[in-house]
Amino acid sequence: MDVLLTHCLPAAHSLCAGFQFINCYFSLFYVAFFKRYGVRYSDTIYDKCEPDECMEELGGLVLSILLFNLVGGAAIEFFTPIISKELAQLIAAIKGACTRKRVGTEDSLPLPLPPPPPLPLPRWAPRTA
Repeated sequence: MDVLLTHCLPAAHSLCAGFQFINCYFSLFYVAFFKRYGVRYSDTIYDKCEPDECMEELGGLVLSILLFNLVGGAAIEFFTPIISKELAQLIAAIKGACTRKRVGTEDSLPLPLPPPPPLPLPRWAPRTA
């Protein structure tokens, strides 16, 4: 849970944790305590379920939250080091490409120069085999 709350200030950590708890688990409270008695949103929209139907829906919600947290947490633990390594390499490449170097020095060349080609021999020079 601390991984997801890194954007919060230390003083507001409990407030962020409270918002995250409400965001994740409000649907369980809604189905368990409000939907079984009926909730009227407008004149045409009325949400109500029978106790057995509410329990089935509640079981499905608990299962989906459990599986999402399990799979999502494993994916975050697996992909975080890979993505951070790739981002570090990308940032290093961008910084290396953006650094200014003095023109006319060895540092201004991105790669070492290949050796120059041999000079052609004049026509009158004897050729060695």
